[in-house]
Amino acid sequence: MVKTQYYNGKEWIFTGDEWPNYQLAWMVLGGYNYNHRVVDENGKVLIENSEFNPLKQ
Repeated sequence: MVKTQYYNGKEWIFTGDEWPNYQLAWMVLGGYNYNHRVVDENGKVLIENSEFNPLKQ
């Protein structure tokens, strides 16, 4: 299972949603995915759309 998180300007917070895979989780966010990310059960970032994206660095 993967979880979605939202960056509130200070920290990443869990949205409470869990999904079987990151593709489905990201699709459900639709166009409203800025400052969101999907993490696996170990906390590894799978996909993210924010200026804080460690995957872009």
